Amino acid sequence: MEWEMGNKKKKWMIGLAVFLLVMLALTIISRSVYAYYLPLVETTTVQEKYIEHGFEEEGLVVAGNEIPVNTVSGLRIRQIPVQVGDRVEAGELLCRIDLEDLDTIISGKESEIEKLDAQIASILQNEELAKQKKELELTRAQEDYELQARIGDTKVGRATESYVQAKEMLERAQENGLSEEEQIALEQSIQQSAYAESDAMAQRDADNKSLERKMEDLTLPEEETSTLEVCRMEKEALRQDLNRYEDIREKNGEITASEGGVVTRILTEAGARTGDTAIFLLADETEPCQLKVALTREQKKYIDLGDPVSVKLGNQELETKVEYVTEENGSYVLYLPLPDDTGIPGQSGTVQVSGRGTRQSKCVSPLAVTTEQNNSFVYVVGEREGILGSEYYIRQVSVKIIDKNDSWVSIEAESLDQSDKIVLSSTREFKKGDTVRLLCES
Repeated sequence: MEWEMGNKKKKWMIGLAVFLLVMLALTIISRSVYAYYLPLVETTTVQEKYIEHGFEEEGLVVAGNEIPVNTVSGLRIRQIPVQVGDRVEAGELLCRIDLEDLDTIISGKESEIEKLDAQIASILQNEELAKQKKELELTRAQEDYELQARIGDTKVGRATESYVQAKEMLERAQENGLSEEEQIALEQSIQQSAYAESDAMAQRDADNKSLERKMEDLTLPEEETSTLEVCRMEKEALRQDLNRYEDIREKNGEITASEGGVVTRILTEAGARTGDTAIFLLADETEPCQLKVALTREQKKYIDLGDPVSVKLGNQELETKVEYVTEENGSYVLYLPLPDDTGIPGQSGTVQVSGRGTRQSKCVSPLAVTTEQNNSFVYVVGEREGILGSEYYIRQVSVKIIDKNDSWVSIEAESLDQSDKIVLSSTREFKKGDTVRLLCES
């Protein structure tokens, strides 16, 4: 009996142990399954760092000075055998002009000059005819004046003679005796003769003055006109253009470099016509090159004129200083002088700017800081009791960004200290209050 009771108790104990083992296994399995679906987060802590604001940016070598290559306007480009970056020697071909089009232009210029020659000849002929006409009018006016003077003198002489005769008749009549009526008639005849003499003299003087003024008008110089001078100036300008076109034609339409240099810009294209501006720009080899670097507004804050920088061109490294900064289209362009015989226009280069910032007590990786609607915060891992025991969860802490660069962000938050685990990355998305697993601390 006692043996049976002991056997039952043993079986009961074994069953209980099996049950407890099963429950433990199920608990472990359930916790494993639960933990498997939790986000796995990597954490870090705030650190004391220097926030440095150096940067590295690529740029292009440009000419320190450029030489323009010009030609006559209106030419059609047929071929451009060079490219930007090519080095050309003095006299080397830069482009070819369409000769057929050039011949048409030359023919047009010659026709325009011929038209102006005809116009100038016509103006000169008309001026000569006007001169001859004026001389003829002056000769005739002189003849009219002399004729009118003789006629006027004759009329005055006759009037004077009539006046003298009337006075003599009165004197003779007075000697022979005359009646009162005869006396009055003779005196009236004298008065009329005197009036006639005076009128003849006035008419003669008026006619002479009129003819004198006519001759004076004819002797005045002709009004100056600019038509002939304008035509001659236009002809001279056309002649100069024609000479330039013919000079290009004699060179078979080849435009060459006046001096050696690297082609920095081509300001035309095949099929286009030349204008009044340059068609090529060549690097002036007498001036050292520059490294041109585009900067953002943020980068511009950390560099200024005269600041030292490091430059790398291929395998060559050198130190230089900022020589010129300009603003273009909302950003900034930095120009760095290069030593003589260093760099080729179009070559890529890198500028490195380094600057030691201030030491900050609370710095984290930029990956740890989240900014939404101008509010910044970090996710911090906290510890609490859960249904399966102690667990980690996410809490959100607002921070103020003091300073930052590409590597570190300096933050301000009174509730953070060196022991807080700040989330750096996660295998899954999470939100405030979610339970997470810890991967490691970075």
